[in-house]
Amino acid sequence: MLILVTGGSGFVGSHLVGGLLAQGHRVRCLLRRTSDLSFIASLPLEHVWGALDDAESLERACRGVDAVYHLAGVTKAPDAATYFRVNEQGTRSLLEACWRVNPEVRRFVYFSSLAAAGPADGSTPIDETCPPHPVSHYGRSKLAGEEAVRAYAGRLPAVILRPAPVYGPRERDILTYFRLVQRGLKLLPGGGAHQVCMIHVSDLVQLALRVLEDERVVGQTYFACDGEAHDLEAVLDAVGAALGKRTLRVVIPVPLLEVFAALGGIWARLSKRSVLLNDQKLQEMKQRYWLCDVSKARRELGFVPQIDLQTGMALTARWYREQGWLSG
Repeated sequence: MLILVTGGSGFVGSHLVGGLLAQGHRVRCLLRRTSDLSFIASLPLEHVWGALDDAESLERACRGVDAVYHLAGVTKAPDAATYFRVNEQGTRSLLEACWRVNPEVRRFVYFSSLAAAGPADGSTPIDETCPPHPVSHYGRSKLAGEEAVRAYAGRLPAVILRPAPVYGPRERDILTYFRLVQRGLKLLPGGGAHQVCMIHVSDLVQLALRVLEDERVVGQTYFACDGEAHDLEAVLDAVGAALGKRTLRVVIPVPLLEVFAALGGIWARLSKRSVLLNDQKLQEMKQRYWLCDVSKARRELGFVPQIDLQTGMALTARWYREQGWLSG
């Protein structure tokens, strides 16, 4: 099969490209001229240069492919308009292009996010039947992307994946926490009394590959996580164990986080660049329970996560060190 992957040069996308190639598929990637191709430069891929706001390049990318994996999007942006322009309108544009030039495509897989569904109200994980209630511009824009996909029901055989936070080799956001732990610091925003679901990138790729040919997935939405609820402090302890580091526990009060977030927002507006912490990210950080239920994927697709948190963090730490992203 010939598979189109948008966002194929990124963290999850590059792992997915590798997984597809390993299964014997041919892969075409929609890439911007400014994309960092270091993770996929040596792979035998077809390249289509373009962007989600370039209709002609989207048609070239979609023409003749058997399936589409849509991962391209933004997780950090300076304003709401950017989130919606890329994550919602970009998804609509890709769907329209696919419908115009390749209505017989066998599968359209949209990578959404747990943020589109929103946090759980308590320690009971949410499942696919729970009404979405995103709390940030990012989450709302990803939910709008989902709604765009659902608008094509009956025309394109689409499936939606909602991963919990993804980690593993090549991921840059969690690298910040690794570097802090490397320096002996365990920073706990708001006291760290939070629970989160997570998923190692290799497990997410395995789930993504499962939805390629199973007809039961059409029109369905699936959460993706490792099936465990992790205390935030336990996550950082796993990072410490992976690095062989003892850490000093440092609680960052919410009011101080609010100051940092406000400053980050000012910088983003002035520089027109995204920042790691702003009011939107803080709104997500304030939620105590980012928990989802993976039972549907287990039941319908036989999905069994293989990488537990400790193993995943150890694998990630080793890769960071091998690549020189971490010292020592």
